[in-house]
Amino acid sequence: MSRQRIKEWLAAVTLWVEGEQIEAFLDACRKSFLFLRDVKYISKNKVRARCYFQDMKKVRELANRYQLRLTLDDENGLFVSLRVKLQETYKLVALLLSGLFLFFLSHTVWQVNLQPLSYQLEKDIQRELNRLNIYPGAFQVRAPSVEAIEKALMENIPELLYISVKKRGTIYTIEALEKIDKELESSEKPSHLIAEKSGVIKKMLVEQGQPVINVNDFVQKGDLLVSGELLLQEEADDQKKDKKKEASYVRSIGEVYANTWYEVTVSLPQEHQSYHLDGDHVHHYAIDLVGLRIPIKFWPKLSNEYFTTIIERYPLKVFNYELPIVFYKEKHFPQTKRQYQRSVKEAKALAIDHALENLQGKLGKETEIEKYYILHEAVDNGKVKLRLYVSAVENIAREKPIKKEKVRD
Repeated sequence: MSRQRIKEWLAAVTLWVEGEQIEAFLDACRKSFLFLRDVKYISKNKVRARCYFQDMKKVRELANRYQLRLTLDDENGLFVSLRVKLQETYKLVALLLSGLFLFFLSHTVWQVNLQPLSYQLEKDIQRELNRLNIYPGAFQVRAPSVEAIEKALMENIPELLYISVKKRGTIYTIEALEKIDKELESSEKPSHLIAEKSGVIKKMLVEQGQPVINVNDFVQKGDLLVSGELLLQEEADDQKKDKKKEASYVRSIGEVYANTWYEVTVSLPQEHQSYHLDGDHVHHYAIDLVGLRIPIKFWPKLSNEYFTTIIERYPLKVFNYELPIVFYKEKHFPQTKRQYQRSVKEAKALAIDHALENLQGKLGKETEIEKYYILHEAVDNGKVKLRLYVSAVENIAREKPIKKEKVRD
């Protein structure tokens, strides 16, 4: 591209020159190396021409020297467009500031409504909300989801029985229900302790109540273990003489541990395959505009055959309205597939561990698994199958309220 064409592209002006000394003016422009192009005489005293925008200052000076009237007709080119845009900069600045102010307002928490609860529970909830950046005046670029807030509150505040978080625009409404301590609720109610399961009694830790069984006794499900009906020896003798004597009733408190048995069936294949994460993950970014997904960063390409992908979605919101513009962040974790064959001995040991861990999870941490016996084992179609007989020591006591009719009698 020639130098003249570049100047034309950057900025050019069409002008009209009127006066009696037009020829002297054109000769002066030539001598000053001011190149006027497309010169056309409209009349003897009127000329139309084009010149470069950067030469306009000198052209005006010459026109004034020769007492000519200079009129601009048309301006075009890159510099002219930029000048027009800069003249309207205040509009762009106002539009930008308005957008930023609207974004700030729509991502600021203005109100958090919490239904009345006990003082301590309200304090715990507010402390947890502050940790999650949810309080009046908090600015949130990436606000946590309602589900994430509920999960965090339930996990970190064990006194909560139920929590509901509702978000309407920039206002959060939280409804909660506090757990009722069953022990405090029923502390005045008389009760027995009965066997929840059958077993052989190993040990007893009775705080309140009258034990009716001994260690090494065999009990069946539903048998009475600790009685809440107390009869002292003197009262018992008096009761023989006077049947109107009343027995005292208390709430039975304690733990009764018994040896219980479980039959467990488990199978485990000898052939095993696993996937392991390799090295650093790869980030890809994309933007979705009204359903049209446009990749922003799609390199490097994924070379592994197996990989795990985590997609994070960030919609653009204004107050409570979600705009049809969504930003996606994808994390790709390359994986390596590993496959190997277990021996019968390895598969057998792993199957037993899985069975005992599963049983321990069902019975609870307080339960102690003492021993196990293998009743049957077999290898069929590449699977090791076992039937186990497991012995455990657990608390089998369950509270049973004493009927009101009996208490009155």
